This record gives sequence, structure tokens and C-alpha cells, in this order.
Amino acid sequence: MHKTGRLGGWCEFLLGDLGVPPNLIFPQDWVIEGIEKTFVNALDIHCHCLIGALTLSYIIDVTVYLRSISEGDRVSLARSEADMSTLFLSKNDVRSLLNMAEVIEAVEQAFKDWALGRAKMPPKAYLVLEQGDFRAMPGAIPGAAGMKWVNVHPQNQPLGLPTIMAILIYNDPATGYPLAVMDATDITAYRTGATAAMASKYLARKNSHTLGIVGAGRQSYTQLMAHGELFDLRRIKVFDQRAAAVETLIKSFPAYSIQACSLEEMVDSDIVCTVTPAREPFLKSEWVRPGTHINAIGADAEGKEELDPSILKKAVVVVDDLRQAAAAGEINVPVRKGLFAVEEVYATLGEIVVGKKQGRKDPQAITIFDSTGVAIEDIAVAKLVYDKARKAGGYLSLDFV
Repeated sequence: MHKTGRLGGWCEFLLGDLGVPPNLIFPQDWVIEGIEKTFVNALDIHCHCLIGALTLSYIIDVTVYLRSISEGDRVSLARSEADMSTLFLSKNDVRSLLNMAEVIEAVEQAFKDWALGRAKMPPKAYLVLEQGDFRAMPGAIPGAAGMKWVNVHPQNQPLGLPTIMAILIYNDPATGYPLAVMDATDITAYRTGATAAMASKYLARKNSHTLGIVGAGRQSYTQLMAHGELFDLRRIKVFDQRAAAVETLIKSFPAYSIQACSLEEMVDSDIVCTVTPAREPFLKSEWVRPGTHINAIGADAEGKEELDPSILKKAVVVVDDLRQAAAAGEINVPVRKGLFAVEEVYATLGEIVVGKKQGRKDPQAITIFDSTGVAIEDIAVAKLVYDKARKAGGYLSLDFV
């Protein structure tokens, strides 16, 4: 409601007496503002006698209009700000609102809520096609709900398109109203990097200073960004079959000491992040030294696999979601082949975050985080983006429903 002084209070009383509904937010504010301007102008020209006439004329005109429109239109005019419009946020809009430190905090809170039973999320649903696949990922956290529709098409790069693209519908959990429709491609990249870095915080050694990355695509950037928020990274080692991709990554982070190296040299790191679409294991057990923490990120669909299954047998394995990991995570192929059992999984990340299970116990242990990507991460970041966009204003909005 428009903030008014004594005159505004008098106007509100008069409008109510004339039958103008008190919850007509925009028209009533408009009337009061107009009356106040009329009053000020009248004072400026010392025509006090005009005040009553101009004010009454203003009120009569608007009241006639309000009484002429339908009751449905009045309700429409009186809609609250929460359901008045749907924000449409483009990729550039979303990117301008993302901050990695904030994303890490939001994602960690989402895992806490989930572990404590305050968040809901079914397993992601897959639609597999010849050239790629789509995933539907609904979820809800306190105060927010929505669904992400995301694709993974590994052959997109020659076409100049991202391998992963996504769109997210963000809803009011109380009414179901679509509060926003937003590009979620960067949300996906940021939340995946944030979750891996958060897992490293609990599972890697505290004095970790070297980061190894397999795959120099988009996800390598957010892995580096996120780990840089939580660790004092002194050396980053990257392997990719595409030398140009590694070179681009190096140039994008001039503040870091990044070097291209062989796969075996890359594994000799405190923290290793595998971010490839591989369907055959490439990380050999004999390369992994005691105390290493591995974020296995690339295996996010049935049949994908990056690690030699024997690494799992000697490691402490933590997953984001046990159902998804068994069906489509790093452990999915070894489980189907009988090389690893679901019962051998030590904990979920949420259990560790809330203290139900301890993180790293032994500095010499090999730890693995099997990251399949869960919807609560997306909804948590979408809420962050939406709240910032709504507060800032100026973004495209439509009466979508």
C-alpha cells in the first residue's frame, strides 16, 4: 500500500465510503498519489478553493470506472504481488545473479533440509533418445518448489551448442503458481560444482592444495570456481584429449597455476574431479594414492562409468542419492556386474552434512563422492536467483496464468 500522510488517510476513508474495495492495490494507490499531487499543486498556486473540487472530481472519475468493470476484473486488479506475474529469466539474467559462494551455501542448506526430512524429491525420470537423453527433475525445499527439464547431448559441441542445456519452472509451493521460468544451464553447472566442493570440504583432507580435473569442458570451470572458494588451491592439473580446451581453461583463470598434464599425472592430486561422459573406466586403481578424494561427476546416466571398479572396493564411498547412484551413478555398472554392492556405500552426503555420519576419519583413506545431481540442488539455486531478481526488479514478467 502507498504510504500516505494525513491527507492520504482521509482519501482512503473517502474511497472506502464510496465503495472502492480496500484491497485494490494499484488503483487506490494511483488515486491517493494523484490527490496528493493535486493538493501540492494547489498549494503552489495558493488556490485552496480548488482542492475540494479537484479532489472530488478525481475520486468520482475513478470510482465510476471501478464500478463499471466486472467483479472478476476487480479481483484481477487486487491480486497480491506474489501471484501477479511470472518472471522470465534468460541465460544472461541468471548468470548475472549467480555467485558461487552463495550457491555453495544454498546447496549445503538444501542437503541439510533433505537429510532432516524437510525437503522432498523423487528420483529423476529419464527419456533416452538416439542422440542423447532428457531428465525431468522435480523437487521441493522449504519455501520453494519446481522442476528442471535438462538434456545431455554429447555430440552438440560441433554444432556450437552446449552438451547440457536446461530450463526450470519455479513455483510457489503453497499455491502452485509459476513464479518464474528460467534458463537453468548455468544453474546446473554452478550447483554441480558447488556440491562437489561441498563434498570435498567434508571428505578431502583439510590441507588439500592440489586439484586434478579430467575433462576441460564447461563443468571444469565451475569445479575450479567452487573448490577455489573452499580450498587454498596452489596447483591445478588438467587432462583432456582436446589440447585447445585445456588451453582455453588455463587462459580463463590467470590467477591460478594450471598445467596441462597426462591422465596419470593428473590423478596425483589431493582432490580429483572426473567430469566426462565416459562409458568405459579410464581412472586406474594403481594411480590413486592414499588420502586422495575423488568427485566422480560424469557418470549420471545408466551405463556411464569413469573409475576402475576396484577403486570403489578400497574406498569410502558417499553418494548424493542412493537410488539414483545405484541406477545411474558411478556405482551403477559395478552394481549390475556384481563388482560392488549398494550396501557397501558408506553414507549419503546429507547424512554427513547433518552429522549423522562422520566425514573423513583416516587421512590415508581414499574417499569417493558419487554425484548424480539431485533436484534439490537446482531448486535451492533457483530460489536464490528468483529472490535476487525479484528484489532487484527490472526483469521481464508476464501474467502467465
